[in-house]
Amino acid sequence: MNVTWQGVDRFEDYSDGRALLKEIGGLLKELDPYQHPRTTGASVTSAPLLDDGWMDFAAHGATDDNVGAIEHQLFAVPFVNLDLGPEGSDAAAFRRRLWNATMDGQYLTYTGSGPGANR
Repeated sequence: MNVTWQGVDRFEDYSDGRALLKEIGGLLKELDPYQHPRTTGASVTSAPLLDDGWMDFAAHGATDDNVGAIEHQLFAVPFVNLDLGPEGSDAAAFRRRLWNATMDGQYLTYTGSGPGANR
């Protein structure tokens, strides 16, 4: 089965999110016999949690291109961009964000109704 584990939507929203995810992620790593990829959602980035040893890839929730560009150079793991920008942004801005995320080596997700959703 194609399964990817994402601990929570935004770990920063929890009072002790890092400890919570270290416990959850550790259990997933231990109990998942197929070792499906593991990460957590983040408002900006989940990369600070990579040192805890349970994540396989990092997720970006920030729309700032600099986050992806810098972290791509610092961490040798795959990155998933969870937010390509605000819905309703113009098509040129969306293409620019898409291009920058791709050049930063990020995998992309987009579920909005903005430009490009129906193309």
